[in-house]
Amino acid sequence: MRTLITLAGVAFFVAATPVSAGSEVEVGFRYHEAELATPDAAQALFERIELHSRRNCANPSRTVWEIRMEHECARNLVQQYVAAIDSPLLTAIARAEHDGVRIASR
Repeated sequence: MRTLITLAGVAFFVAATPVSAGSEVEVGFRYHEAELATPDAAQALFERIELHSRRNCANPSRTVWEIRMEHECARNLVQQYVAAIDSPLLTAIARAEHDGVRIASR
């Protein structure tokens, strides 16, 4: 139940609020648009999104069901953040990570 409440609460703050080109943007956490400029920077942002999502969905209980719910929560939160950021490069990285493929940096 805690996981569902956390996910619902975080989902409320996922809406992106762009300020101006090259500036800081917030989608539940802050990032700079420059982090979407290159494949390497976008990969680093994606990894930060994953870490942020895992932390927000963390549950100290460790039953099999709770671990599964924690992983599902984090996966859904990553998808929400990637959708809110709405970057073709970040979306490609997210899809590649899901399929086990690495995006070339050149």
